[in-house]
Amino acid sequence: MINKDLLKRKKPDLSVIVVCFNQGITVKLILQSLLAQKTSCDYEIIITDDGSTPSMFKTVEKIAKDTNVFIKYVWQQDKGIRPTEARNNGIKIAKGKILLFLDGDMIPDRSLVERHFKAHQKSKHNLLVAGNRLWRGVINEKNISFIEKNSTQKVLDKLASDWEIDDESIKRNMFEDNKRVEWLNSKHPWKACFSCNLSVKRSSYVYFDENYYGWGNEDWELAYRLFRKGFKPTYLKNAIAYHLESPPAITNAFRTHKQEDIVMNMRNACYFYDKCPGLDLKDAFFGFIRFELDEKTNKWRILPRPESYTTQELRKKVQFIKDWLKKNDIYSAKKKI
Repeated sequence: MINKDLLKRKKPDLSVIVVCFNQGITVKLILQSLLAQKTSCDYEIIITDDGSTPSMFKTVEKIAKDTNVFIKYVWQQDKGIRPTEARNNGIKIAKGKILLFLDGDMIPDRSLVERHFKAHQKSKHNLLVAGNRLWRGVINEKNISFIEKNSTQKVLDKLASDWEIDDESIKRNMFEDNKRVEWLNSKHPWKACFSCNLSVKRSSYVYFDENYYGWGNEDWELAYRLFRKGFKPTYLKNAIAYHLESPPAITNAFRTHKQEDIVMNMRNACYFYDKCPGLDLKDAFFGFIRFELDEKTNKWRILPRPESYTTQELRKKVQFIKDWLKKNDIYSAKKKI
């Protein structure tokens, strides 16, 4: 999938690393948008696949044939949700001086690469550049039809302006933006960094801990670790990617309510807390107060968010969950680094 003329080019300024799993519609849009970027930056694109069916490769191959941008594709076997390993696969083959991470449901604005690139160029510091995520709901028959019938430019214009947004997405946009600003001005500015739209200069420190699997905390662990190494977190509100979700790829436990997703999130949070000294309970366990075990079935469910709770209540719930994870032989990391 490589144009031979591209092999003669110098190392790119930036590598865009897109992790995906059976998200053909959005990955196609991501590639088309990345190929239409307005930038002075020399960049390559890496699609790192967490076990999709062969149709994903065909989607990438078709677009890669007729472009002067270096597009690479790396695939790993489907052995569950392993985004950390998939991203590391992308890092290993990346040639760029800057690594820009995107998720497979994040459609970049046509200025995204330039804004990330310039942020690093202008700063004397090693930065963690968090881009903005604008929620655009879930893919459905109506917006699939619009995407298929219109040009990439028209789809991107609509995503930026009058895309039909549900109330939940509006709430998420407001909440997330406010929290990022709050976190950047706190003692934990690294919390503003999500790997769905994040860039950092290449370094031996830049890798994802493969002891995380499923949804939760792997990007915060990276941001926490880099922050402790002197990287400076910053938030670019105008570095936009549009979050258009594919239902099969949603693994957020608080949205799927699936037993597997809940348990993986609980285990990831415990691992995060144990690995990163100095965290407050709420940094790692902010969602634990909503988890409740059905003693008869030994299955977990998610409760509505309480209006308030005490630190003592959270500590008690955390200890109960830790004990349950240990009893069921889930607590320990699956391998050591």
